[in-house]
Amino acid sequence: MELRNASSSSYIVVLRHGHSEQPEGVPSALLPHPLTAKGRRQSEGAILTLRAILKGHNLTLHPSIDTSPSLRAWETAEIIRQGLAKSGKASPLLSEVDNLTERSLGAMANLSIDEIEAVMERDPRYQVPSEGWKSNSWYRLPFTGSESLMESGIRVASHLQLVATEIKGTGKLKIIVGHGASLRHAALCLGILKPSEVPALSMHHGSPLLLEKRDDGKWTRIKGEWKLRLPLSEGME
Repeated sequence: MELRNASSSSYIVVLRHGHSEQPEGVPSALLPHPLTAKGRRQSEGAILTLRAILKGHNLTLHPSIDTSPSLRAWETAEIIRQGLAKSGKASPLLSEVDNLTERSLGAMANLSIDEIEAVMERDPRYQVPSEGWKSNSWYRLPFTGSESLMESGIRVASHLQLVATEIKGTGKLKIIVGHGASLRHAALCLGILKPSEVPALSMHHGSPLLLEKRDDGKWTRIKGEWKLRLPLSEGME
């Protein structure tokens, strides 16, 4: 797709980190684990796509790549940074941004789904949530520090809006590395996705999506594909 009115638009690539080590049945949230070998390969594969975007759309690389502080996102961003530097592009810096983290489960962080539900069953103040709570965009666990998927999307969308304002009309491509669920809900907040589309979609690991914010304020996805979610992935990134 051709870029429109590039002189006054903003261009941002968002990526879900590469495949990472994740214990069975644990919503990935704030897990501290690194990329797997597969995840490193996925991150390396993103470099070719990013080079093509820069060249094909006549954009220059922004001097910093924003990344979630989670290790799996940081490693993805670092692999991309090194790859773009080796290809002759300017060597960007990495900037860790707390607002790019995945949906937080607060006090229940990094417990398995079964463990979370067992805690709630033992606590007389709460009822075990209905099946599918993990992927309910508006549900928030009743524990300190927890947030809903929509709340995570709102903070990610806020960061994307700030970046879009910063780079508007510069012809620079900003790369942002984060997490599937919070990025997907950010896309909903920005009007890129419809509410009816959100439950069926996710993001491919290490696969760039090129977003444009036009001068009229409208956001669109102009390159890259969403991933169809499988039932077994519900509640995960």
